[in-house]
Amino acid sequence: MGTGGGGTTDGGVPCAAASITFRLTPAPNTPEGYFCADTCSPWVFVYNEDTEEQLVLSNDCGSIECETCGAPPCVDIACLSYPVSHEGLEMAWDGTHFTGDQCINSASVDTYCVKPTCLPLGRYVAQMCAGINGLGSGEQCQPGGDLRCVEARFEHYGNAVLVEGELDP
Repeated sequence: MGTGGGGTTDGGVPCAAASITFRLTPAPNTPEGYFCADTCSPWVFVYNEDTEEQLVLSNDCGSIECETCGAPPCVDIACLSYPVSHEGLEMAWDGTHFTGDQCINSASVDTYCVKPTCLPLGRYVAQMCAGINGLGSGEQCQPGGDLRCVEARFEHYGNAVLVEGELDP
């Protein structure tokens, strides 16, 4: 999910690694386990504030990598829902996102692919979301209710950034 160091390149130029941490917490008056998250669905979405373009933060199993013009190795994993505790959700991101390009595959066919790209300096909006637990609350979780989201603006100018959001029940 865009984790790692400053080794990612953008057109052959090394990226200056960003250090951005997203944190989503339920409001203090929220019952424990009121919200659910899912291992197969992202809970953070990032948009460029000026262009409103959504950044693709991970290269999933369905994507073709430009470097090899082939699919990345994928591990079969079950999608699991879990309750969001009062400590919330947290994700560190180095600013690497994926943009579209073209490559020629082994069958000499021009193919759409994705390549890692550096996060440009600028202003961004993070949308952080969790689903309402269809079971009400508690240690079990079944997304079944509405998705609740909160937006937080942040700036990336090479410094460490903590982006926080709080969800009301």
